[in-house]
Amino acid sequence: MNKISFVTSNKNKFLTLSKKLKDVAVRLEHANVNLIEPQTSTIKEVAIFKAQEAFKILQHPVLVHDSGLTITALNDFPGPYTKYVSETIGNIGILDLLKNHSDRSAYLVQTFCYTDSQRTLCFSDSVRGHILNSMQPNIQNTKWGNIWDIFAPGDLNYSRSNLSDEEYFAIRSHIQTNSAWDELYNFLKNLK
Repeated sequence: MNKISFVTSNKNKFLTLSKKLKDVAVRLEHANVNLIEPQTSTIKEVAIFKAQEAFKILQHPVLVHDSGLTITALNDFPGPYTKYVSETIGNIGILDLLKNHSDRSAYLVQTFCYTDSQRTLCFSDSVRGHILNSMQPNIQNTKWGNIWDIFAPGDLNYSRSNLSDEEYFAIRSHIQTNSAWDELYNFLKNLK
């Protein structure tokens, strides 16, 4: 059985991924490795950098996940800067940036990146939605980031934070470009 370290400081990411991969013959382990969050132009570039750095440290196959919020009216900002924006101006700052915009369309963009001694592979997708007019508290206690409190998937009138993982994955297929989750699952299922 292949051992893969899922490198994240977010326990909820690890728990969600573990559930999704429960019938795949890999031993997924949680690794909290302090990695630099590079400031690059795409979320995929951030994921690749972090996966390759984690592999250098751990010296065995790793998986990282990076995601970001792209807001149409803000020219896809914050994108790869989502973590920094979340830690500085937060959701209130994002809502303030949008106060004079009628277009509140947005996407949650994510990339899973797998790296071993021979290759680096990425699986990416985006989920269509919009930014709410105000924050909605996290009632599921499974969130991956604060932006879940202001992002509503699809045409819903409530935030991602108000959906269980099961509810979210049930509606994802109708509002995503493809499925990074399915691509990752299929890759790991066939990993030799």
